[in-house]
Amino acid sequence: MGDSALKSLPPPQLSDRVNLTQGGRSSASRLRWLVACVLGLAWFLCSSSRTWNFSHFKIDPFYANITGQTNICASPYGPVVSHSGYIGLRGDTESTPKRSFFWYFEAEHDAVNAPIILTIGGGPGTTEHFNLIALDHPVGVGASYGAKVNNSRDAAIDVYDFLQKFFVVFPHLAQNRFILSGGSYGGMYVPHIATVIHEHNTALAAGKGLAGAIHINLESMMVSNPISDATSHYTWLLQTRCYNHDVYNASTCAEMFKLLPTCLDSIRLAQETPGWLVERRAAAHNICIPLQGGDTHGTTLDDVRVKASILATVPDAN
Repeated sequence: MGDSALKSLPPPQLSDRVNLTQGGRSSASRLRWLVACVLGLAWFLCSSSRTWNFSHFKIDPFYANITGQTNICASPYGPVVSHSGYIGLRGDTESTPKRSFFWYFEAEHDAVNAPIILTIGGGPGTTEHFNLIALDHPVGVGASYGAKVNNSRDAAIDVYDFLQKFFVVFPHLAQNRFILSGGSYGGMYVPHIATVIHEHNTALAAGKGLAGAIHINLESMMVSNPISDATSHYTWLLQTRCYNHDVYNASTCAEMFKLLPTCLDSIRLAQETPGWLVERRAAAHNICIPLQGGDTHGTTLDDVRVKASILATVPDAN
């Protein structure tokens, strides 16, 4: 079945039963997912479709194209069950789509009651006792496609919209504990998402929430190696690379510290501008980004204890 054959779900009555079935994906989406995950090829070659039935819609109907898998990621406890596909977000239509791609892995132990981790690029390291939702976020990243937003707040609102619809598709998870996870620029994304969820939960408790929305049982959030403030990031970047770990040598540090005041001034100018005009943000980025590009003389930034020359001498495990 091709994408052209898929249609948005019709408005259901509460007594109706609505089926979500597997649909095709474009070759471009497949290619993007293959780049993101080498298991993607096995997924498309070996997948088996599943159908979900549910009878209680409390929000407006929405596009959903989801398939279930049980034949990847072998585990000593048996097949790992996963579900992946697209959910249409607010404003989504066939002519102007706006769709988030996700891959949901069920916990290997007590999946019905296990906490849920939503990860936005990065971590966690173990998920045996957790349900894991990997989300391509924001729209325009990875296999998520359609109308884009230009700020983290609106992107967070899209995630809230996604979650409300995800819990329509998987209602048995709606009351489970919920954890947000991200790395690097996730330090920007995750706090915004947590804030939006908290604001909507508060509004729901006061009887002022969105029609049909449910409380999301947000328990915690975690971010690894986050960037959350540009001024702090660039200030401590040089501190780390020049003094804490000797990533840059003395001449590189001297050169970079000359650039730092101009970088910080450009960030402050952009921050003081109402709405952070795109042009000033772009200018600040272009001024500051060279601070990250100094010669590391073989030091690997993923593990500053290791030199690239050492990695090159490690024998192939095969």
